[in-house]
Amino acid sequence: MSYLFPVEQPYVNAASRTAYAGDMGTDIGLPVGVPIVAVGSGVIVYSEEGHTPWDTPPDTAFSVKIKLDVPIERDGRLYPYVFYTHLSRLVPRAPGSPIAAGERIGYSGIGNRVPHLHITFSENLSITKYLGPFASQNMMWNQWLPAQLDRSTIEGEGDMALVSKYSRRGIQILGADNATDDDKIEVHYRKGGSAKSLVKIWAYPLAPTGSPKEIGEELVDDNLLRIVPIDHAKMPGPFAIQVTHKTQGLRRAPVWAAGFKK
Repeated sequence: MSYLFPVEQPYVNAASRTAYAGDMGTDIGLPVGVPIVAVGSGVIVYSEEGHTPWDTPPDTAFSVKIKLDVPIERDGRLYPYVFYTHLSRLVPRAPGSPIAAGERIGYSGIGNRVPHLHITFSENLSITKYLGPFASQNMMWNQWLPAQLDRSTIEGEGDMALVSKYSRRGIQILGADNATDDDKIEVHYRKGGSAKSLVKIWAYPLAPTGSPKEIGEELVDDNLLRIVPIDHAKMPGPFAIQVTHKTQGLRRAPVWAAGFKK
């Protein structure tokens, strides 16, 4: 069973990882007003104002809970409930009404005076047993997001194609083409700005198992085009490319390009 990243497709580059230890679920940094979607098909438990202590303006206190048709399975546990909060407004839906994966439930808002979406995957209705913040974040970013990136723009021939042209905070993945050897591809990226950044290229498997592999890193302080070759024959299956960078010691939000074998 596949699930969707909770941010509607055209707006995924606005999202950033903001999980922190001790949270009952996880946070996704977002501007106010970004469309939020159901991660899977199910039934609306509620869609209304409340269910959060952060309800004093400028905080926005709309919340949605969905019972999934197929619970999320993680490390032998089942999580049938998905809870969203800090929404700025809702798409009106009655309790008990069905919802399909990818349908809008509302729009991102503010909680604790910070624009973001909070989402929790829980074993029970009362959210006393839930998937932790970093496990939730890794599941959504490393498995769900790469798998759903728009594959309408395919470049290259042979066994590998990549979706590209995603940019975020100074890094832009400009293209991905097969090299002359069918077992290799080239990821083209450019870093804007003059500040030095430590740039790393990662390959993330899209299968449920497997660990990210660091392909390479370099210290970049100009706006020149970089070309990074990848031997995808060594990959266990479909994978995504992630470019991360640190500028002045601060880790910036990553850029994704979703790759897959034809």
